[in-house]
Amino acid sequence: MIYILIVIIIFFSLYITFFKSIEAYFHYIKGNNLLTEKKYDDSIREFLKCIELAPHYKQVYYLKGLAHYNLGNYLLALKDFKKALQDNPNDKIINLSIANCFAKLFEYEKALYIYDLVINLDNSFSLAYYNKGLCLYEIGRYIEAIDNFSKSIELDKGYLPSYYSRALSYCELEKFQEAIDDFTIVATNDPTYFQVYIDRGLAYYELKELVKAYKDFDIAITIQPNNPYPYFLRGNINFEVEDYFRAINDFNKCILLNPDYVEAYLYRGYCFEKYNDLENCLEDWKIAAKLGSQEAKKNLEKYKNLK
Repeated sequence: MIYILIVIIIFFSLYITFFKSIEAYFHYIKGNNLLTEKKYDDSIREFLKCIELAPHYKQVYYLKGLAHYNLGNYLLALKDFKKALQDNPNDKIINLSIANCFAKLFEYEKALYIYDLVINLDNSFSLAYYNKGLCLYEIGRYIEAIDNFSKSIELDKGYLPSYYSRALSYCELEKFQEAIDDFTIVATNDPTYFQVYIDRGLAYYELKELVKAYKDFDIAITIQPNNPYPYFLRGNINFEVEDYFRAINDFNKCILLNPDYVEAYLYRGYCFEKYNDLENCLEDWKIAAKLGSQEAKKNLEKYKNLK
């Protein structure tokens, strides 16, 4: 009789364990789908239900970490990734995720140490070189960043973020032509990428190639017609070539889209000054000064003293 009872208890335990595993798997799949849909809070709730039923699901900790990472909860993500790493200490993806968390938490030396660990695990892992390059860029080690972005490109020639990030690093070193070459690769492969036209235009501007800069800002406006920034940049070029009428039109559009755009008031004031329209000039500088422009305040003081 005792043996029968023991057998019943064992089978009942197996029955409960089986159905708990099935239910845990259901929450795991549901959480994974929600993660794919970028519903991060909902996915975390499903992963927690999964862990409650089956704590041995190590993969769920990694996915929960990804959800926390995308929500900007880097400490929680780090905790989850470390939990996932316990049974997989040489997993390059989990280690890379841990390094990325340290970088987001501004613990750059720890991040760099783990990026090197990942590269030692797989020296053909292009994403590790890319992320290490981003980390080096953040701490101003631009030459080393370029080396890592270049290695990433060597391993994966189609990965556009490596070209773009290398271009930004070149800009920091004032190697604008090299930056333009990389920006052009990105723009050719992704012609609707707004920011690349802004950045390439600024690089052209630094090289005094104003026509090319103007064209890039023009393209940026067609991509995002409701963004005030490219209007300001284009207006600035119009001002520089003394086409004050077009400059005013661009600054007008910029201000219409963002009534607090302090630099647009400042430079529109300079345009009015060139036309000897001091009434509108001083009015724009008053607005710019109220918005915090020290240059506008100095200009107003200058005219006050002259008067």
